[in-house]
Amino acid sequence: MNFFQRLFGRKPRLGPPPLEAAPTVEAAPIDPKPPSRLLIGPPDSAAPIVVMPMGEGTALIDRMAYEYQAGLTPGPVPAQTDLAEALGAVDRVRILAGGMMRDQALGTEVLLDSRSRTEIDALRSALAISDDPATFHHCACLGGPTIEFFANHGPDPVATVSLHHGHGLRWSRWRHDAKLLAPAALASWLARHELAADAAPDPNDPMDLHLLGLTDAERLARRAESHSRRGEARQALDDCDRALALDPTAAQARGLRGLIHREAGRFPEAEADCSEAIALGLAHPEVFLARAVARDALGRPDEALADCDAALKLAPQHAAGYNSRALIRNRIGRSVEALADFAKAMQLDPDWPLPPANRGMTHLNAGRFDRAVADLTEAIRRVERLNLPDPALWRGGPDVSIAAFYALRARAHEAQGAIDPALDDYTRAAELDPDDPRVYLSRGEFHLRAGEPDAAVADFTEAVRLRPDLAIGYVERGRARLMTGALDDALDDFSEAVRWAPDEPAAYSYRAQIARARGDLDDALRDLDRVVVLAPDNPIGFLERSACWAARGDHERHRADLETAIGLAPDWPLACNSLAWLLATCPDPRWRDGPRALELARHAERVLPETRPEVLDTLAAALAECGDFAQARSYERQALDLLDDPDRRPFYEQRLALYEAELPWREADPP
Repeated sequence: MNFFQRLFGRKPRLGPPPLEAAPTVEAAPIDPKPPSRLLIGPPDSAAPIVVMPMGEGTALIDRMAYEYQAGLTPGPVPAQTDLAEALGAVDRVRILAGGMMRDQALGTEVLLDSRSRTEIDALRSALAISDDPATFHHCACLGGPTIEFFANHGPDPVATVSLHHGHGLRWSRWRHDAKLLAPAALASWLARHELAADAAPDPNDPMDLHLLGLTDAERLARRAESHSRRGEARQALDDCDRALALDPTAAQARGLRGLIHREAGRFPEAEADCSEAIALGLAHPEVFLARAVARDALGRPDEALADCDAALKLAPQHAAGYNSRALIRNRIGRSVEALADFAKAMQLDPDWPLPPANRGMTHLNAGRFDRAVADLTEAIRRVERLNLPDPALWRGGPDVSIAAFYALRARAHEAQGAIDPALDDYTRAAELDPDDPRVYLSRGEFHLRAGEPDAAVADFTEAVRLRPDLAIGYVERGRARLMTGALDDALDDFSEAVRWAPDEPAAYSYRAQIARARGDLDDALRDLDRVVVLAPDNPIGFLERSACWAARGDHERHRADLETAIGLAPDWPLACNSLAWLLATCPDPRWRDGPRALELARHAERVLPETRPEVLDTLAAALAECGDFAQARSYERQALDLLDDPDRRPFYEQRLALYEAELPWREADPP
């Protein structure tokens, strides 16, 4: 492609080239209406440069300067009130290398991206301007760096301004450039962040445009980065693919594509692209962190931690780097180091809510509930300090919101026994995010634990209304309905859960319980067969199925399922006690084994934290089967002393009478 065609817009351009600051040049007034045949880059063109006749020769001028000098620049004069109004709700500032064309940043390199309330306020103060018309001017360069301001956690900037040589400010809303009142304050702010107001021009490029050095692949990569900044992932990915088709060694396109894959959860692709970009020489902390996330998701935490270390070596003040490393360390059990990293992230970015929330979850999972409440309170305070029109607007990711922080703090309060504060937090979470079914699911489970099934049913009903395919919502509502005695409604819920999640065993298990209670053993066994296929390592399914075999009088299968359950969980008291009872009391002598029954019953008693009457009852039956009736009577009397269920008492007394007659107890076969 001809260079002048690329520069002056004679063919469609792939995107604006990055422009760096050039020295201020005062241009002479120009004729806004030269003969059109002599004007290259006319007013209706998007070309950044205008070439026009001047005397016997031609003049090369940037479009913004041309429009200003030709009287074509629209907008009001600069006013501090306009700027203050636009920046009043800013919660994020991003600084990009290079200048600005109209209201679009032309550079792609991100020099700073901060949500610090303190730093944003300081920058706003440093951008105070003069309202004196005598100070209005227009710099002949495109400035740099460029500052994008975001508000209310929106994806698009509410204002984009460019700095001009440390003393001027350009905003496309204004007709003129404004003079800064406190250039020293701005210089100090920039220096604190290791930024320069203007880059030195390239001596080999008098206009500092760098256009000749850009390949088509590089242009596509830069446009992809622009799409990515605006949240247009599909367009960004397309441009990256096109750039890499032209030049597989385009490191920037490779790295950016890796970041896009990481955000979409395509971790193998993200890891491959980031690795290739790094091999091509792209040493950028975000690329290392993206690869760290991918490698952690792929089960390679040691390599992920090495990438976090590399990112932090490149950017030692990168709060997100410490937060990411903390999450990985936490997952592999290095909690002390993780807590230190969370603390460092909190120190580096005192306005970012995510690090204290993550540390709070760490404390919550470790049972440190007081610390969990404190950290989650800090996360909530940070969100609320952002002064958003609605705190629910804040999100730290697709599954992270202030509503989630309230729900987590509610769990911590509940674990402390603070029931009223827990309920208040669950309710506040529902108010903040009324369209998230997980909020109602959490509060419904709280009501279940509190023994309030009607309130739980209401919350689970709202959860499945919002997400009709939410299988766990139907399971939990079914559990709540079981507590209220509404068996038909509970059965409908469990069946609906099976329809939406046919490979999840919980709904089959609960449905089998209802069927067994109603005597529908065929239905119960059919569901429990499915449970043990879906969860072959879970002993619960085998224990529940063993009860069905017992109800059918199939002692062989009854014992086989109990043996499997104990093989999976040797210290599970319920399984040990159940098999001991069968071995001590089975009416078929082929399946009785007194010594093993006694061993299992004693083991169940040892592993239980407190003595329970049903275990003493089984121990007495095993002793009777072994012929030790004196001990059997003693344990049966202890069981009766502990028993608080009047319906079971007659059976215990019958067994005691048999042991006093020195006879063992035998279960009857089902009719």
